[in-house]
Amino acid sequence: MNIERLSKYALLLAAIGFIGMGLQGLFTPLAFFGRLGSESLAVSTVSEIRTVYGGFMNGNALMFAYVAFFRKELYRFTLSLIAVISTGLLLGRIVSLIADGMPNALTWVFIVIELAAFVISTGLAVLGKREAKVELN
Repeated sequence: MNIERLSKYALLLAAIGFIGMGLQGLFTPLAFFGRLGSESLAVSTVSEIRTVYGGFMNGNALMFAYVAFFRKELYRFTLSLIAVISTGLLLGRIVSLIADGMPNALTWVFIVIELAAFVISTGLAVLGKREAKVELN
């Protein structure tokens, strides 16, 4: 299987993951955050959850799917973007570990997924660059 095909699958997998989180954040924020230990949230907090988890995650999911299906020349850039987003999420997790202590098991699942997303997207972006150089020679 070539890097281009793997990149497309990685983008589609990221789109599915982001849309899964995004739909929960948009339509069931209280149920989702209840699993993280928050039983009740202020209206403004729920609004922020819908905005970030709903809007940001769904917007990214649509972009990843669009690139996967229609813009293969943007695969490397978009994979790099996923690596940057994953880095930001992981940085937030590290700061939270230091400032807030140990999270619950579900948060550890997110950490593993975000780390895997970073490794896979970075690896494919680097391999895609190498493959492009080989084709030029």
